[in-house]
Amino acid sequence: MVLDVIRGMEYTRARDTLLHLDRGAAVPIGKLLHSCAANAEHNDGLDPNELFVAACFADEGQTLKRWRPRARAVRRGSASVPVTSR
Repeated sequence: MVLDVIRGMEYTRARDTLLHLDRGAAVPIGKLLHSCAANAEHNDGLDPNELFVAACFADEGQTLKRWRPRARAVRRGSASVPVTSR
């Protein structure tokens, strides 16, 4: 739901929107968005104020298998969230 809110927004508006959302996922997605803007500025020389979120979605990431001395192992899932900005 948080990714649907910021998709298609400008970077500054998406950042401000994430700061005011009361969802738990807003904090890590805000950090990811900030990292994306910092990488665009440092690596490509782009102005972060001119960026917008072109695409963002959550995929299933790696699954870690943790062994416990019981009948079953515990599978820990993670997520991959690619963000494309232009």
